[in-house]
Amino acid sequence: WHRNNVQSVGIMYRALGIGELFGALRNADFGSGRCVVTFDVTDRLLPENTVSVTVHFDDGRASVADAPSDVTLRVDIAELSSLVMGAVQLRPLVEYGLVDISDASSLDLVDRILTSRLPPICTTRF
Repeated sequence: WHRNNVQSVGIMYRALGIGELFGALRNADFGSGRCVVTFDVTDRLLPENTVSVTVHFDDGRASVADAPSDVTLRVDIAELSSLVMGAVQLRPLVEYGLVDISDASSLDLVDRILTSRLPPICTTRF
């Protein structure tokens, strides 16, 4: 047995309407923990999509909140889209300088909340 190749096809995701996205995901199963996170989202392609949205995560559930945040993530829409889809984890994005976190001591908690158990899959035939 000799492995000579491992391949995958990446699918690109782009979230539009971040507040609406988290509203639609209110029944999604996020990781355990409680934290109020403000996402300061930039979008260079569609500047009107540059927003700040605060989300309250409470033991697996997310809801858009009008509350003071525990931590702020400054992130481009490209990385946020991949993060919410479960294609990437928060920690590497922070380590690569693609996401700025206001409180580094919150990284483990927020990473646990936003880490998906399963990567996204595509069932569309091409």
